[in-house]
Amino acid sequence: MPAAIAIGADPICSALSCDPIPIGESEVEYAGALRQEPVELTQCETVDLPVPAHSEIVIEGEILPDLQILEGPFGEYPGYRTQGDELRPVMRVTAITHRNNPILTMSNMGMPVDEGDLIGSINSAVRMKKRLEKKGIPVTDVHIPPAMGGAFCAIVGVKERGIGEKVLDALLGRRLGATQVIVVGEDIDVFNLTEVLHTVATRCHPVRGMKLVGHNAGVLLIPFLSHQERLELKGATALFDCTWPKEWTKERDIPMRMSFKE
Repeated sequence: MPAAIAIGADPICSALSCDPIPIGESEVEYAGALRQEPVELTQCETVDLPVPAHSEIVIEGEILPDLQILEGPFGEYPGYRTQGDELRPVMRVTAITHRNNPILTMSNMGMPVDEGDLIGSINSAVRMKKRLEKKGIPVTDVHIPPAMGGAFCAIVGVKERGIGEKVLDALLGRRLGATQVIVVGEDIDVFNLTEVLHTVATRCHPVRGMKLVGHNAGVLLIPFLSHQERLELKGATALFDCTWPKEWTKERDIPMRMSFKE
């Protein structure tokens, strides 16, 4: 199978290269939409594939169908090395082209915050918000703090009270990488972690406000998963519903917040 590796493309192309674009849709078109101008492509020398024209280095070749060799281990964006050596496909190189004095770009993954966490948190939050809106959830915004491993803790702002479980159910409809989902009301700024943490401590009831759900693992790189859970693709997510119960009334039940914002 022909293959080409483009190293040092523009940042948007590099970011989208690791984004789960649906099968049948073009990463190049997504990148062009975000850039608001087409991505200039050029044809490879030895394989029938286009690559970003302004890449620093392009490695061309073919994936060998009958050969795999051990690779790794590799530390990933959660900040831990959770997997050992694994068999990976082999590419036979047929050509290498590059600019004069090319820059070899790379990601040095490790403890947050690094570029992987920043890109992952933004991409994951955007996808999550779109999914919730498609399911009819009245969302104010979604924030995935980069320091939370880039994907593992999602803070979801909603305009209705008592719909934390609906939020979780909507997100569980696809492979969910978040291991904690914090749902807050529209009066809380999801990007203000001081407000969010205070809300978790004061509005989330430890029994009725929390729900623990086991499901198919969306990401096997989560450090707390056991070896057996990785083999069986088992994951889990905790919901923290920090909205006031639906049946509470503002006049009688909901405490007044002592803040100049009110």
